[in-house]
Amino acid sequence: LGGMNVKTASDISDARMDMGGAAAVLGALDILVRNQAHVNVTALIPVVDNVPDAEAMLPSSVIRYPNGLTVQVANTDGEGRLIIADALIHAANIGATKVIDIATLTGNVGAALGLGIAGIWGDGEMTQSLVEIGERNGERLWPMPLMDEYEVDLRSNYADLRNVSTSPFAGAITAALFIRRFVAESLSWVHIDMAGTVQYKQDVGYSEAGATGYGARLLADYVMKQAQQ
Repeated sequence: LGGMNVKTASDISDARMDMGGAAAVLGALDILVRNQAHVNVTALIPVVDNVPDAEAMLPSSVIRYPNGLTVQVANTDGEGRLIIADALIHAANIGATKVIDIATLTGNVGAALGLGIAGIWGDGEMTQSLVEIGERNGERLWPMPLMDEYEVDLRSNYADLRNVSTSPFAGAITAALFIRRFVAESLSWVHIDMAGTVQYKQDVGYSEAGATGYGARLLADYVMKQAQQ
């Protein structure tokens, strides 16, 4: 994700970190290949640029998804959740049974948890396993609630839902609620918002300022643990 400047700030160079979720998935695959892991994994990496052209989305555009849901694009900067929705629909169509989506989705998760731990929502058993793995390998997670009552903030006047909340509060939770609407009943699903953990803002211990690589070990270790079981 990333692209043209659609935010009001003097310097948004760190928007290049918005592809951290895709990088985590690619990194996990690299670890699995290097370890010659005998596992059945499919990686779906939807990507998009915030670059305007004649066919670009506009605020108020309505998208109709293959599962029948319609979405009002209230904010074109909320594009990450739009393409994750596509990937989740595709995952169900190709027969996936367990799905982990991971993305640098909201600044709100950093406001809630800081920059040292990511948020996780969804299936309890998968969440517990991932949290335990993260505590061991340092890529930590904190279980967050899917507050059904907050779905009211995703209501649209002319679509099934809008891509961003009408409320300034609980942005990470409402983003997870949006994504949940695209999870088929056949899927066990968790959502990881790693926007806070994607980079070190300054030198920390033995780590230089820059991308952390968060998520690669977490995903690879989870897959290998599942294979052992």
